[in-house]
Order: sequence, then structure tokens, then C-alpha cells
Amino acid sequence: MHDLPVCRALHAAVSDPRCHLVDDELGPAELRALIGRADALVSSRFHAMISGLSTATPTLVMGWSHKYAEVLRSFGLEHCSVDYADLEGAKLAELIIELLASAAEIRAAIEAGLPAVVASAQENLRAIDEALAEAGR
Repeated sequence: MHDLPVCRALHAAVSDPRCHLVDDELGPAELRALIGRADALVSSRFHAMISGLSTATPTLVMGWSHKYAEVLRSFGLEHCSVDYADLEGAKLAELIIELLASAAEIRAAIEAGLPAVVASAQENLRAIDEALAEAGR
């Protein structure tokens, strides 16, 4: 599950100056700011996907769990998740081209879905606070 060598090989194969591989040790705030400035994000990491969604950055995720598609489903974007086991070079290139071609529509879907997702998360936090307060009595 160590994806850095694959990411480095993929980045070298792309050889496009607009494509950047981030393999520095950056903090979460730095990474989110960087992701927010991107035209699109291709990631294999859950928290990077969350940063992409929270900044309305069109995001393609190569994952190994159902949880990626489940989160993307909240935005109507489950098609932006692909299981790494089903992935090979030509398919990934095709998906990235599709991501870039539909970036405006994907960004709009994220922006439309984000308020409900944030409200749901806030409700979950309120429920946790209430449960902890109740447990402390």
C-alpha cells in the first residue's frame, strides 16, 4: 500500500509542467491550501480527497475501500472514485482527461453538495457533544 513510488513513476510519465507531485512533508493546512489552488486533484489518500472536496477542487480518487465512493456519493460524484485493483495506465489517463474536461461541472456539484455535508457533520458533532454531556452527568 506504499503509493509514493507509483505516484513518482506516474508523474514522470505525464511530463506536463502543469502536473505537480507533492511528496514533501507538509502539514494539513498547507496541503489543503495547495489543493484548493489546483485545477484538479488526483489522489490515493482519503484525507486528500476530503481536502479536495472541502475546497471544491475536482477530485479523482484511486482507493482500496468502499469509503471513497461513499463520501463522493454525497456529491453525486461516486464515478470520481476508482478501485486501485481495477486501474491500469491507459484507464487512469482516460479518467484524468475526463476529470479535466468536466472540471466545471464537478466543481459545481461539490459546491452544491457541500452545505448539506457540512450540516450533517455539524449535526454529528452536536450529537457527540450531547452524548458526552449525558455521560458526564
